[in-house]
Amino acid sequence: MKKNLFRNLTIGLMAVSPALLMGVSSLGTITANAAAWESSNPEASVKCMTIYGSKEPIYTAQGVFTGKYLPVGTSWRLGKSIAISGKYYFEVATNEYITGQTADYPYTPYDGTVRVISSTTPAPIYTRDGAKITGRALAPGSYWHTDREVNLAGISYFRVATDEYVCVSDAAPV
Repeated sequence: MKKNLFRNLTIGLMAVSPALLMGVSSLGTITANAAAWESSNPEASVKCMTIYGSKEPIYTAQGVFTGKYLPVGTSWRLGKSIAISGKYYFEVATNEYITGQTADYPYTPYDGTVRVISSTTPAPIYTRDGAKITGRALAPGSYWHTDREVNLAGISYFRVATDEYVCVSDAAPV
């Protein structure tokens, strides 16, 4: 009898433990509500940029090259943006600006988890250029860690892997 009780208790705990790990409130209906996410994200107004490909030259507010560069693979919090001769520059330090030519799109930091909204249909994934990745998708109802939200051509995405993004209409923060 004790053996059966222990076995039943173990099976019961195994069935309940995923719910405890995810948080019981996350088991309800998931809906994409960008306004609620924006208001719950303390860094919603912060924009950052990551340098890719080659080092990024740094300019003054007058557009003069400083002789310095931002190294490849580094991420920078952006200040104001300015226009010099019709070209936009992003502030990375006091009187230091970059064009973003060798950088990723500006993004909003977000350290959290998103869940694929559909319980039946896989969510497509995209590159940082907005191109759909064929042959792969996120499983219905699956959970993914994200570290940033980007806006590409007016559409918001969460990054779920290196150069892999899911549209906010397909996944929502939990």
